[in-house]
Amino acid sequence: MWEAPSIEIRMQVDANLSVCALDESELPNGWSPKLPQAFPPYQKPVPTGMLGGILIVYSNQEDSVWHELEFYERSYQAVYSYTMRRIVHLSRWHRTWVPLDLSQANLSADQYRAKCSDFLANGGPASGEKSCAVKARYGRFISAFRTYVSPRDMSMEEFVQVLQAIDRNMLQCIDSFADKKWESQDSEQK
Repeated sequence: MWEAPSIEIRMQVDANLSVCALDESELPNGWSPKLPQAFPPYQKPVPTGMLGGILIVYSNQEDSVWHELEFYERSYQAVYSYTMRRIVHLSRWHRTWVPLDLSQANLSADQYRAKCSDFLANGGPASGEKSCAVKARYGRFISAFRTYVSPRDMSMEEFVQVLQAIDRNMLQCIDSFADKKWESQDSEQK
C-alpha cells in the first residue's frame, strides 16, 4: 500500500522541481516568474503516488498565468493522474474547449492534450481573448500550463514557444531526477 511522502521528502522533491521551471529568458518579453509554491500546500495530503509538486506563477503588468509540475513515485501513477484530471473551465466565463493541434510544436511528451476556449468578458460576448491549457505527461512527471492568448498577454506563437521551452526543460528534468532515490530514503526513515 502506498504511503504519502514525509514533508522532508516533499520539500526535497519540490526544491529539485524548481530547477525544471522556466526562467525569465524563456518567457515572452515582460513576463517573469514568481517563487514556486508547494502544490498542494504541505499541510494538505498529496494525491496517491505523488512525491511532490510545485505551482509557478508567471506574471506581466496585466495578468498572471500558472505552470504546475508534479512528480510521481511510479509511471503508472502519473498515467492515472493524467488520465483522470481533465482540463476544465467555468462555463460562465468560457465557451466550450476546442482541441488545439500542437503537432508542429514537436513536443516530446509521452502524452499531452491542449485546448483553448474563448473567454467571455463579464459573461457576455467573446472578447477575442482565449484561455489555453496544456497538460502533458513525461514519464513520472506531469506538467500543466494555462495562459491567456491575447494582445495584452501572449500571442499564439509565443504560447507555442513557451510550450517548447517547457518541453526542453522537462527532458532535462527527467535526466536530473534519474539518479534520485527519495522513495527509498523515505522508506528507510520509517
